Amino acid sequence: MDQPLLQALGLAYAFGRFSVLVGIDLEVMPGSCSVIRGDNGAGKSTLLQLLQGQLQPSSGWVRLEGRPLRGQRRRVALVPQAPCLHWGYPIRLEEFVALAAGGGPRRCPPALGQVGLEPLAQRPIGSLSSGQRQRALIARALAQRAAVLLLDEPFACLDGASCLQLGALLRSLVSSGTAVVLSAHGELPPTLPRSRTYLLQQGSLHPQPAQPFLPLWQPSTNPFG
Repeated sequence: MDQPLLQALGLAYAFGRFSVLVGIDLEVMPGSCSVIRGDNGAGKSTLLQLLQGQLQPSSGWVRLEGRPLRGQRRRVALVPQAPCLHWGYPIRLEEFVALAAGGGPRRCPPALGQVGLEPLAQRPIGSLSSGQRQRALIARALAQRAAVLLLDEPFACLDGASCLQLGALLRSLVSSGTAVVLSAHGELPPTLPRSRTYLLQQGSLHPQPAQPFLPLWQPSTNPFG
């Protein structure tokens, strides 16, 4: 029987006397896509931060391949909705990605190639579009050899074409064995891989009935080609 790559059990988080999350159970398998839906303020960002280890739970635990996150947090990469980055900083895209790889430039071309940005490697990060910036952040996660990608509202503020490209990219990553967990409250592109959907409501996570998978769009080997 396949074992979960990332697992949370009895996860709870409180801010003072206010309970944000209660009794969260989640299993994420390799090569899977999980979508966490919920209204703004439901706690989706908090849950992703707990899964990555940025926040410590009030109770419960998170395991990666059956072991505590400590010492292997780099294998779980979180791409926040509004990262605290200065996009005007004078740095090239390949340098931006290399920093996430611990300065290892050899990992940059493969990571940039996976997200379709290798031709832009020499461009300053300030010249990237919003869709390209989102892919650049994912390239950083890939460069650090993350096994799990946690994406906080990745389709927010993207135009239709960028949403389709990002969905195709995530489908490609999932097919290669990467596990993806993303939060969303709006519509998702048809290029997204088949997903397990959960509803985060009143601090609890509720699995949703499986929806029929309609392959409305078949991605090519290179979603950006």
